[in-house]
Amino acid sequence: MQIWALYATITTLVEMVKQGLLRNALVKFLHQPDFAAHKQEVQSASLFINIMFTALVILLIIFGGKALSNFLKVPDMFPLLLLSIPLFMLQVIYNHCEIVQQANMKYPPIFRATVIRQGIQFVGIVVLYFFFKKQLTLLNMVYLMIISLVAATTYFFSATKQYLTGKFVFNKKIVIQLLHFGKYVFGTNLFSQVNRFTDQFYTSAVSNPMMGPTIVTYYSVVSRLSTMVDVPSIAAADVLFPKNAQAAGEVGNEKVKYYFERMGGILLALIIPISVGVFIFPELVIKIIGGKKYLGAVPILQVTILFSIVRPLMNQFGTTMDAIGKPQINFLVNTLILVLNIGFIYLGIKFGGDIMGAAYGTVATNIVSFIIIYFVLRQTLNIELKNIITYIGVAYSDLYKGIRKFTRRNETA
Repeated sequence: MQIWALYATITTLVEMVKQGLLRNALVKFLHQPDFAAHKQEVQSASLFINIMFTALVILLIIFGGKALSNFLKVPDMFPLLLLSIPLFMLQVIYNHCEIVQQANMKYPPIFRATVIRQGIQFVGIVVLYFFFKKQLTLLNMVYLMIISLVAATTYFFSATKQYLTGKFVFNKKIVIQLLHFGKYVFGTNLFSQVNRFTDQFYTSAVSNPMMGPTIVTYYSVVSRLSTMVDVPSIAAADVLFPKNAQAAGEVGNEKVKYYFERMGGILLALIIPISVGVFIFPELVIKIIGGKKYLGAVPILQVTILFSIVRPLMNQFGTTMDAIGKPQINFLVNTLILVLNIGFIYLGIKFGGDIMGAAYGTVATNIVSFIIIYFVLRQTLNIELKNIITYIGVAYSDLYKGIRKFTRRNETA
């Protein structure tokens, strides 16, 4: 379980970081009037960077994967990383189609491709578990990932052909411009993703060798729940990014400010009750996600879940800064947060113990991060916390009115 948790973390990190390098830059450039006549060159430049990044990752795996596995005290992870090379190669096409669809604000194909990719993998795991349990091995899990990605990529390419330029036109100047914009987003995503999994990496590397694997699995289970809670805010950030980029270029930052405050209020209205529910019933949640043998993660979950309500605003912050053309600020803030997180987790483990230390460090990071981000938002977009709180009330009011309307309609019927 420790091996799989760290392996899944690394492969997810690679894909998310690459998307950060490519997605925001492509969406931003395709919505800029200056590049309206150069869509072929912009798409080709994005694809070229995609291929080069993937080649670099493959080289790092071949020559540095063993050292990384040994550093994390999981040498058996190296064969899985080597087996993932075809996975990363397939992701070149899959991620390119995903980015092009998002740039055109076409979300149904993205949804279908994701369902195919995750659905086949999920069904495969269920079949192995109930009918071929001895074949439920780490290697076969990776094979399932590859098979599901092949199916999803085949669909995605077919659904995206109408938006692809159909011709590769290399333009060195545009490649450099994309890289210049994307380098900050790349650094931001890298630090943001590393920051997200610092507790697992740090715990695996420095904890007691006897307890380390168990503690890593505890944090992995908690991380899964955090990822699920983050889904609405990440989805909203993805949808709003092209809208914000368009608004910043045509209307100005006042519309971006409204989008941020309104969406922040809606997301917090959704996530606050979920977080409170998880805090009150942590044992039930852990049993559903990981099973009874991971109940040792309950105190970690309770300590971290309430303070994770600031994460929606943090997720919105990143894409908003990129959309208004300030990726440098986003990069600097995320760099600072990563440094703080490493420091807080180190101090947490040193004074709070191997099990709870990283959780205490994560809480401290979330609190300080919120203060930093809110200060930056006030300076750049004049974001007001009172407006976000007001929109939380509006969201609940709208929900209540919707329920009353639905109830009355049923009573009339």
